[in-house]
Amino acid sequence: MTKETERSREDALRADLASGHLPHAVLLCGPKGIGKKTLAHEIAMGVLCTSDGERPCGHCKNCRRYQSRSLPDLLLPAPKTGEKTIKTETVRALVDTLASAPLEGRRRAVVIENAERMTPAAQNVLLKTIEEVDDSTWFFLTADTLSAILPTILSRCRICRLAPWSDERMRSALLGAMIPEEEVSRLVPLSGGSIGKALRIHTDPTFYEDLDVVKKTFFAVRRPSDIPSAMKLLREALKDKKERDSRLLDILEEQAELLLRSPEASDAPEIWRSADESSLKRIMETVIRAKAFRASNVLFTGCAENIMSVIAEEIALWQL
Repeated sequence: MTKETERSREDALRADLASGHLPHAVLLCGPKGIGKKTLAHEIAMGVLCTSDGERPCGHCKNCRRYQSRSLPDLLLPAPKTGEKTIKTETVRALVDTLASAPLEGRRRAVVIENAERMTPAAQNVLLKTIEEVDDSTWFFLTADTLSAILPTILSRCRICRLAPWSDERMRSALLGAMIPEEEVSRLVPLSGGSIGKALRIHTDPTFYEDLDVVKKTFFAVRRPSDIPSAMKLLREALKDKKERDSRLLDILEEQAELLLRSPEASDAPEIWRSADESSLKRIMETVIRAKAFRASNVLFTGCAENIMSVIAEEIALWQL
């Protein structure tokens, strides 16, 4: 994808904002960390900006209050503390608020981050409001995936699919953040076009240590007889660090994605860089299921051993 194509979807929204033709319901979707929330808030702030020039100006009273999230006409429905989903009662409260006029100005913006976290019932409550949105209200939704969003909601939104950043754009942004070029060269392939992921890795002192654990355990398996020693190393790595297990599964999934997308950019063992696509996809699916099992409190050791068994099976197949 060229830089022009990559940015065109973002620039189209900015152009619609400037021309006064911005749709009243926009859903930004794409992989984590590519700037969906940043863009949603940029456009929403532009809607509420009072500048006569370019919007958002970033300097007017509304922009300053937006940035501090203290603007009354900015509505941010989210899961309640300690909960993972946006439930019906939260959306009903939003709908009740929208039944009245904006509190201060003539416009208001609703930003729903991770809209896939709305329960189906909550989405159904929101549907009628989006269908009959008034001229004073704009909705901005973000989602990593559309699979959990009801088709009726999707049909009422302009869907703006944001792509992972190009390597060139990633390098430019990371170098602009004063990250040393040597580290940038390592971050770009590891982050898969996600600027958010790249910055998280850069600021996380344990990432490369965890990546090394993945390489010495999961990546070290070649045959079933390797599994006991790999599991021993894994248990030692997890000793007194039980919360580390989900992180290791995330890294293993990301590494499989990188091998699928750009094997030459991976520093995985050579045998993995020669893996066929179907084998990598099966391994990824096994990791994703393991993460779901862990969320249901299935023991990590059992999940890890199953992943290693699948790895051994797939290596035997792609070496035939």
